[in-house]
Amino acid sequence: QERAIICQRLAEQGIPMRALGIGWQNQPPASFEDLTLSICSSVVNLNIGSERRPFEVAGCGGFLMTTPVDGLEACFEFDRPGRRRFAEVVGAESVEEMAGKIRYYAVHSREREHIAARAHERALREHTWYHRFDDLFRRLGWRFPKPPISL
Repeated sequence: QERAIICQRLAEQGIPMRALGIGWQNQPPASFEDLTLSICSSVVNLNIGSERRPFEVAGCGGFLMTTPVDGLEACFEFDRPGRRRFAEVVGAESVEEMAGKIRYYAVHSREREHIAARAHERALREHTWYHRFDDLFRRLGWRFPKPPISL
């Protein structure tokens, strides 16, 4: 399993890790409360290939580092050279790059918090369940009602 191998290699490089849920030492699925508390309290939330987790982390206001995921770069601004001040998500393609960026962002808390805040704002603006259902209904030619509160 790729996730387990990556986490083991990061641990070998001295990166402290905690994993939640299915697939980790026979753990049951994490409760909503445990998941959100973990996301909010983690210095770095590492996503390894999940298409769902980036939206959960951004929606909770957590800092996200992710391996490549098809279509994700169309949803969030990544940390590219010359564009880091606009970053909403941090990408990494190797364990070595992950370890280096984890170490960097662990000590650069202000920069990390700004990235997480931009991702959170973007998630609320463009990536809620309301937005997904609105898109689906529009594709079907229907009009989805506006929510009673402002998103």
